[in-house]
Amino acid sequence: APPPEGFAFVELTVDAESGAEVARTLAAAGFAHTGQHRSKPVELWQQGDARVLLNATGSSAGAIGAFAAETGDPEGAARRATALLAPALPRTRGAAEADLTSVAAPDGTAVFFCRTGAADGWLGDFILSGSPGPDRTGVTAIDHLALAQPFDAFDEATLFYRSLFGLAPEHDAELAAPFGLVRSRAVTDPRRRLRLLLDGTVLRRGSWAPAVPDPQHVAFATGDIFRTARALRERGAPVLRVPANYYDDLDARLVLDPALLAALREHDVFYDRDGDAEYFHLCTEILGSRVFFEFVQRSPGYQGYGTANAPVRMAAHRAARAVD
Repeated sequence: APPPEGFAFVELTVDAESGAEVARTLAAAGFAHTGQHRSKPVELWQQGDARVLLNATGSSAGAIGAFAAETGDPEGAARRATALLAPALPRTRGAAEADLTSVAAPDGTAVFFCRTGAADGWLGDFILSGSPGPDRTGVTAIDHLALAQPFDAFDEATLFYRSLFGLAPEHDAELAAPFGLVRSRAVTDPRRRLRLLLDGTVLRRGSWAPAVPDPQHVAFATGDIFRTARALRERGAPVLRVPANYYDDLDARLVLDPALLAALREHDVFYDRDGDAEYFHLCTEILGSRVFFEFVQRSPGYQGYGTANAPVRMAAHRAARAVD
């Protein structure tokens, strides 16, 4: 099968309350509601090449239920998955709807294979109600997904994505979380078109935060993080507040230009650096019970995910949730 070309879409399962919250946040993040599924309670939201589906058929209060890999040969990819004994998921479809194959990842996430531009592609399943419209906040595509893994399925998930897409581990990390330790593994294809973070709890003492199981997130790419940050604020997005001492520590470690440090602090942007390559990212608060959005800008050569910032981000999310 051809190598993956990126993400065709990510699907979030929502209930009535979390669906409204996620939809408000997508709108504030510059996404447009561009379509409604012909036969299912599924909405299509778009900005640039980033596509998010909101599926109200499940009972989850905000979680990543599925994603689709963009590929030039969806049928070949599906045959390969079947040959590898990936469990196929049953799917009902109308007579005029695309014949999409999906398989179940070890954590239960549904994985689809799509060619978005095809005449008989998955977008034809939606009654289009609008266009993505003008560039509102600078989002261009999905950069990566972070998927929470059951502890006993962590290595199985790594093998699953390696077999299906040729995703190889880039690095492992163990992170201090408010409740214990989190193990994180980044996997990607050689061209880095499909990036996943697999996260699992190694040691737990208490809940992650009030009413929050292990969180997941969708990271959107932008070419100008500060333009995106300003637009998010102006449009009322629930941006996560970063504690002031993070920037004091950041400056002590990296000795940043004062103007850059001030901009990071003003806009609640996290920062990482690898040699001359830089990474900027900011997050929303948790939406529903476990999902949040991240907005990231990578300079050429940066291949990480700002892992050093994860403990601060988790603590900030926990603090925000406790206040709420």
